Amino acid sequence: MSNLRPVVLSGGAGARLWPLSTPELPKQFVPLFEGSTLFEMALLRVGSLSALTPWVVTAQRHKSIVERTAAEAGVSTRLILEPEGRNTAPAVAAAALLSDQDEVLFIVPADSFMTDLDSFRTNVEDAVSLAETGRIVALGVVPTRPETGYGYIESGEPLAHGSEIASFVEKPEPSDADRLVAAGSLWNAGMFIAKAGVLIEQFEMHSPQVLDDVAQAVPDRSESRDLVLSASFADVESISVDHAIMEKTDVGAVVPLDAGWSDVGSFKALLEVLPRDDAGNHILGAVDALDVTNSLLVATGRRLAIAGVNGQAVVETEDAVLVIDLDQSQSVKKLADSN
Repeated sequence: MSNLRPVVLSGGAGARLWPLSTPELPKQFVPLFEGSTLFEMALLRVGSLSALTPWVVTAQRHKSIVERTAAEAGVSTRLILEPEGRNTAPAVAAAALLSDQDEVLFIVPADSFMTDLDSFRTNVEDAVSLAETGRIVALGVVPTRPETGYGYIESGEPLAHGSEIASFVEKPEPSDADRLVAAGSLWNAGMFIAKAGVLIEQFEMHSPQVLDDVAQAVPDRSESRDLVLSASFADVESISVDHAIMEKTDVGAVVPLDAGWSDVGSFKALLEVLPRDDAGNHILGAVDALDVTNSLLVATGRRLAIAGVNGQAVVETEDAVLVIDLDQSQSVKKLADSN
């Protein structure tokens, strides 16, 4: 896939993994996997797909950690630095404007996890073949369960690889999630593949103001190794690429992704992808556990002593101690927002 340009979106605060994840150190930079980070794994995953240097769109304040991680991973990158995060649509528009128009961009979040890299590569190859025909292709994750925490993509008419997109569905109610999974709908993982020129055409058609405003903030591509978006980028509308173009375009397509994907979007999801002991626990740091099962126990400084609990996340950091039932993991963001 010599014409594939990975674009790694590394913004966001990862509030659902607070207090491990903070605005200063979002979840993609936290060493959760035996010293490795989600960002490092994403770089290695996409770096193996193409000879083109990946773009990394990230905040200016995270420049040093991105550079250090990329160097340690041995992946050459070029940074697009945001003065302020404005959601995914402005980031994608900036990458498209800074790319050659015939390059096929692979838009991928920095904070997702995958186990089956062979299937991942095959699914990406199928998506690239569709993108070469002028489609904007979403990689839709094959669901493992009805899930109300994800958006869904409903498939339409079949194509050579995958299908047209019939509709996007926001995070559904439980009964709707059951129906969507039974009907073969896919989770929306926020991964898209399209030619840069096609993306720009669709922005011009469906979100011209976003494109115009981003264009005012984009530097000359040849200016320096890092591409610093100007201060005016902070005034661009904060909008997702789904709302800006994907829900409106008539060139959308979806290819199923069946590669052991997780967005690691909660402590419950994190425990599912981490190694566990015979009691179903993942323990990190100085922890004394007695009669504890199916729990995530993390101590970054002080010693934790825990007894007689099941299905809990107990996380100690310098800033806070969190104790929460794993089935209530989605409530963590509310706690993070109040701190």
